[in-house]
Amino acid sequence: VHAYTQVCTEIVNVDDQREFEDMVDCMQSLGFTIDEKNAVFKLGAAVLHLGDLNFQEGDDGSKIANDSLVLRICKLLHVETKDFIKIFQYKTLEDPFEKKIIDMPQDPAGSSNTRHSMAKCLYSRLFDWLVWRINQSTAGAGAGSGRKDSKKIGILDIYGFEVFEWNSFEQLCINFANEKL
Repeated sequence: VHAYTQVCTEIVNVDDQREFEDMVDCMQSLGFTIDEKNAVFKLGAAVLHLGDLNFQEGDDGSKIANDSLVLRICKLLHVETKDFIKIFQYKTLEDPFEKKIIDMPQDPAGSSNTRHSMAKCLYSRLFDWLVWRINQSTAGAGAGSGRKDSKKIGILDIYGFEVFEWNSFEQLCINFANEKL
């Protein structure tokens, strides 16, 4: 169990394995390449592992307590280990007069905030990319010159009725989330 998933680890009558297989099937039917699917899985895994990072006081700024996890995250994100560690060890500021970069040691609480910000940013950008990618897949060949040849997804919203000329995948996600709430 990861730190970011400790609140809810199981939902009654939901088979995670089956849901995952359905998601992979959907990605396939939408034309996702193997590289795109792998990138989505790697980013998702990196976000989960980021939440598991622990920090402690070091000699010069905060220190990451679990080194093996750092290597795993860096491999998933394709980043250099030293650069990744520096993000959590120091706050980077620019001297407004000399325009010089200053690295100030960060305490564990600051490193924890940096971790959460990084995870939130990665997850948000992944979601935005998924919405864009799904919209590209469902737009069809005629998407550039009007939407006559576009594929459509129809959903009955029993809690409200909105009429848009064009509903994107993002609107579908919003409506679905509202229904679940």
